[in-house]
Amino acid sequence: MYEAAIWWVIVQMLGVAVLPLGAHLLGWLPDKGYAFAKPLGILVVAYLLWLLTSLGITDNARATILSLILLVLLFSWIVFPRSAVLDIWRRKRGAVVLTEIVFLAAFALWAVVRSYNPDITATEKPMELAFLNGVLRSTSFPPVDPWLSGYSISYYYFGYVMMAMLTKLSGVPSGVAFNLSISLLFALTATGAFGLARNLADASEGSSQGRPGKRWLGPAGCGLLGTVFVTILANLEVVFEFLHAHEALPATFWRWLQIQNVDKPYLSPQWYPTDWMWWFRASRVIGDFDPATGVARDYTINEFPFFSFLLGDLHPHVLALPFAILAIAFAVNLLLAPASHLTADGTAFPDHISFGTLRRQPLALIPFGLVVGGLGFLNSWDLPTYLFILMSAFAIRQRLGGRRWLRDAVIFGFLVLILSVLMYLPFYLSFRSQASGIGIVLVRTKLHHFLIFWGPMLFVSVSFLLALLPILRLTRSNGLLSRSFWTSMPPAPVLILLAAMIALVMLQAPVLAMLVPVVVASRHAVMRLSAPDAGFSSLLVQNGGDVRPRPWRTETSAPTEMASSANAIGGDPSLVSANGSNSVRPWEDTLGGRPRLFVAALVLVSSGLLFLLEIVFVRDFFGNRMNTVFKVYYQVWVMLALSGAYVVYYILRRQGGRLLGRAHAVVVVSALAIGFLLALATLAYPVAATIVKTNSFQGPATLDGVSYLERHQPYDFEAVTWLNENVKGVPVILEAPGGSYSQFGRVSVHTGLPTVLGWDGHELQWRGSGAEASRRKGEIERIFLSQDSREAQGLLAKYHVEYVYVGALEREAYGGGGARGLEKFADFADVIHRNQGVIIYKVRSQE
Repeated sequence: MYEAAIWWVIVQMLGVAVLPLGAHLLGWLPDKGYAFAKPLGILVVAYLLWLLTSLGITDNARATILSLILLVLLFSWIVFPRSAVLDIWRRKRGAVVLTEIVFLAAFALWAVVRSYNPDITATEKPMELAFLNGVLRSTSFPPVDPWLSGYSISYYYFGYVMMAMLTKLSGVPSGVAFNLSISLLFALTATGAFGLARNLADASEGSSQGRPGKRWLGPAGCGLLGTVFVTILANLEVVFEFLHAHEALPATFWRWLQIQNVDKPYLSPQWYPTDWMWWFRASRVIGDFDPATGVARDYTINEFPFFSFLLGDLHPHVLALPFAILAIAFAVNLLLAPASHLTADGTAFPDHISFGTLRRQPLALIPFGLVVGGLGFLNSWDLPTYLFILMSAFAIRQRLGGRRWLRDAVIFGFLVLILSVLMYLPFYLSFRSQASGIGIVLVRTKLHHFLIFWGPMLFVSVSFLLALLPILRLTRSNGLLSRSFWTSMPPAPVLILLAAMIALVMLQAPVLAMLVPVVVASRHAVMRLSAPDAGFSSLLVQNGGDVRPRPWRTETSAPTEMASSANAIGGDPSLVSANGSNSVRPWEDTLGGRPRLFVAALVLVSSGLLFLLEIVFVRDFFGNRMNTVFKVYYQVWVMLALSGAYVVYYILRRQGGRLLGRAHAVVVVSALAIGFLLALATLAYPVAATIVKTNSFQGPATLDGVSYLERHQPYDFEAVTWLNENVKGVPVILEAPGGSYSQFGRVSVHTGLPTVLGWDGHELQWRGSGAEASRRKGEIERIFLSQDSREAQGLLAKYHVEYVYVGALEREAYGGGGARGLEKFADFADVIHRNQGVIIYKVRSQE
């Protein structure tokens, strides 16, 4: 486990290197971006490594990486004020300590979990290890495709560059690095969720000055809830697994539930379910299939972060997770910045953004391009969603200032998108997306399936919207049950809303009917809370006249004219607009205003995406909505989990007595309590599933993910170890190809050496055509089966093959080719390695 300590030190080093830079870019967050320094450091250094290597300026080597870290460190600590780092420690020491405790605890916890379940087998782990080894082998970018020699990877591979960078720095074997990567991503996600939720709460709390006592407890609790909600929480499917495992409920109920393979109740010998792969079904809740035949009519993937980390796949959606939270942090920072500033040091940004902004002040937008473009390179599905969140934050920022918010947000988004593509242009020039248009959803989600997956988070979100009712109504009525509250409600919108819901139910779209009021209410909340001319007096009634600043910024950070103008109204800079006037913006400058507004925007975006998924999907290789639901649900989980943590904090700590009487309080707290209790019920999943996956933490512990090969395929293990130690560069090796999720391609997986063909089905997915893979598969068969040495030698030369691997799988697939089939290689190749089960040939040069 010493390898984990090495990685911890390296990641800390990368975080420290960018501390001043992070404080500059995220300086309007209460902790000045400290919680996000580690992913930011990894992103900046990996970007420079990838870009310079792609342009041929440097190579992919440890010396290059160390040089870049030194360069970033010098740039960050010399160019940007070091005083900001001291200010973080002086003012937010508790936040720093808590952040580091969360990171260390999460990293150590998941390293232990992975050490009892380390094998890099099943699902797509072999593919991911092949990519990691392929990047490690490649001295230039784009890296070689280990499963299609002569081609580069046609996939979003930035995450593998990041993890390979850490692997090169640490010097650990790739099998160990694979599991450390999963542990690190878990820790970065947990820390990012903690930091974001804590910052939102801290921004709501106001200044630490003049607020003695335990002011830090609320934000700390909110942060810990954020960690639990994002990384630990599961869905309600586990409740039905427990009932199913203890013979509860009649057979008719299980047929109605229609979750595949949850239809034959049994009596588990343990307190938790024990049937095979029960924990996997939590990721396959949304769907429809024929009960008689089992044929799927609507098959989708519904992963959530804990499931992904437990499964242990190093897939792009997992690799991108900490950086998605980083993008949300940029959006929060954007919203918390003073009205006419986007940068933390007070550099003016134009009030009315235009296409000339990029020419006049390019540095102001580059950080957004780096983060959003990085997400596109990490997991292309994330780019439009998180770009939209940034645009939303910018739109709210402009709307609060009374500007042309929609126009400005569109231009801002367009400029960031252009930068995102330009900054990662070498990737986009070689990447071929398999998206082929928009499809219409014909089989919609069953309502009970939807509630099983989203129930806890939806109840929490609804409780938030209910808590905002006084602000949404802008009424001075005395209570929810008062006559004036209901009689003053505009009838037309309510009637239209009810009619729409009834129509959707009749059209057999109950999920859409349920989401309509959530979308409408959250949209109304965002518009009302961001209105620059909203009635301030009514808000003062709701808040008891409590209007406070959030001066977590240092005194020197705010513009001088703001401070001077503040003297005229009692010395409170937050009550002054950015242009120095004494006008008060009610929503942004009241207690909890902007964080509350941002959470309302997250609820709107999340519910809007869930609504759209019931109508359309992105067509891809599979021709259905499987991937669309998979990727977008993952994004929505992060948004609703983060907002949910803040909602619990907001209602219990900040909202206090600002509800519309006892009836309103009962409704809000009841909705929150239901959501929270349902969330608690889902915690049975991480406990029980972890016990099953780790075999109750029994047996030997190791982080080496390829140790299974030594146990089950010792001859292959010995042979690939020899190849890794003795073969340098990326020469082509020939092995038997096979279908997806099989053991074929194991040599290229464990060495990174490109083979002529690996998993042909995956190459078809990545490239959109199976012609090349099909042709190669036929010619590989001729190479192995042909009795003619000259024919085989010619085909090997065609693919520039330097090594031929003959092991158990090759004999199984091609051993029927007669006596000369597998022995003919000796005619034109030398045996360079042999053991009891494997022969490795090196093809002689034909020159």
